[in-house]
Amino acid sequence: EWDNFLERIGRDLSTEDAELQENSSDALELRFWASYRGQTLARTVRGMMYYRRALMLQSFLESRSLGVDNYSQNNFITSQGFESSRESRAQADLKFTYVVSCQIYGQQKQRKAPEAADIALLLQ
Repeated sequence: EWDNFLERIGRDLSTEDAELQENSSDALELRFWASYRGQTLARTVRGMMYYRRALMLQSFLESRSLGVDNYSQNNFITSQGFESSRESRAQADLKFTYVVSCQIYGQQKQRKAPEAADIALLLQ
């Protein structure tokens, strides 16, 4: 998994951890990569957001199969462009609401802990 991660971010297999920390985007990618391997808040939020994307895709495909947007049922139906469809996003927004909470966020934010900034990043 580590080798695949390094390849994905365009680094050599000989890259040291300290080198990744020097580049802020690589450091952020590393932190997300590590978080997704445990049952963390980052992994939970990512999973919830997949549900919104699934609702968007379902809405997009249903509207196309019903002949909305000048597509008839005889045309080949693809999912290409579903994320840019305003109607699909609006339909997903009607059906998808989420609430995320981290019990110790307030304490971390008050003492200016770096974890509070990480949680705020996830919320964005």
